[in-house]
Amino acid sequence: MIVSSTLGKLEKCRLQQSFNTTPDAFVRSIEPKVRSGTLWSAQTTLSNARRDLECEAMRGMTQPHFRAGIGFGDWVKPWERMSEREKQVAVIGRVKENIDQERQCQYGTLDMQCRWAKWNEEVLPMNLSWNNMFNLGETLVGFALRIVYGTVVTPAMKSKWDVDEDGNCKLCETNRGTIQHILSGCPVSLQQGRYRWRHDKVLKQIYEQVSYHINKRVNNPKRSTKTNDTNINFVAPGNNNLSSVRKVKHYGNMGILTEAKDWIVIADLGKQA
Repeated sequence: MIVSSTLGKLEKCRLQQSFNTTPDAFVRSIEPKVRSGTLWSAQTTLSNARRDLECEAMRGMTQPHFRAGIGFGDWVKPWERMSEREKQVAVIGRVKENIDQERQCQYGTLDMQCRWAKWNEEVLPMNLSWNNMFNLGETLVGFALRIVYGTVVTPAMKSKWDVDEDGNCKLCETNRGTIQHILSGCPVSLQQGRYRWRHDKVLKQIYEQVSYHINKRVNNPKRSTKTNDTNINFVAPGNNNLSSVRKVKHYGNMGILTEAKDWIVIADLGKQA
């Protein structure tokens, strides 16, 4: 509905603009108006968009929202240098920007839509390509969509239509059970290790492999710790004397672990770190 409403307003503005700029003198003389209701007018929207562009042209290129120097940002062709066709395209583009800003302002007066607008500003966009969704699977895609766009059923949301639901978290029972609290703010989940469970599962596999390598190969008491020294002949420019020799240690296939047998592996697992 939101997309269709925006496109409908844009098309009506384009139609009104074609009436205003038509080369037919008779059509311009009757000043046709596109029927657009009582709360919104295509002619007024076009006039406001053109006024905004003319005011910005008089103001010049400034940086009101950024701490940047002069000339920062994309270059925009000055309004007075645009052709009539370029001005029409610029006006329609400004109309779309103004409609989007009005819609975002309306979200602020609504509960669900206001939360969605906040998520849209603070959360990184999700990769919704077909390859990524097929690799994730149906369950993970559905979960990610509900979490990112704030439509998952939480205790806080359920309390809006269920009088028996208090809206608090079911674990700590003191804070509101919102998406943010459940995913990263519950003290009980933090103490029980629920937030670091996936991290620990991956780290455990790495820790076990490294520990096996250290205990079976590096810390093996039968292994020799002798290092092989190889000489690299360095010859200064214009000097053919090869007596200057620099000794460099060669550690083999185990790197610096060769020089000792008492290596200890420590990982951030449970109470170990």
